[in-house]
Amino acid sequence: MEHARKQQVPKATITSFDTTALTEFDQKTTLFETMTKSKSFNKSPKQRALYHALMGSILEDEDAMDEGVANKLKKRKPDDADKDEGPSAGSN
Repeated sequence: MEHARKQQVPKATITSFDTTALTEFDQKTTLFETMTKSKSFNKSPKQRALYHALMGSILEDEDAMDEGVANKLKKRKPDDADKDEGPSAGSN
């Protein structure tokens, strides 16, 4: 039973690039939250432009992460997907 559970979990490799990207994303979101709470972006047009650029960068990062996950799922072998489904009802 334990062996069957381990086979169902998709294997993902976390690279140093992924770790760096996640760290940068966390820093950006922390800065964004801080700026939003303090409303410091409303003090000048330059700060407002930087705030909007930061927001755009965060959205791009989220899209890239979503795309990366989708690509990894697409690359899964068809044999792996068959194992997750179990035996079909019509095979005798």
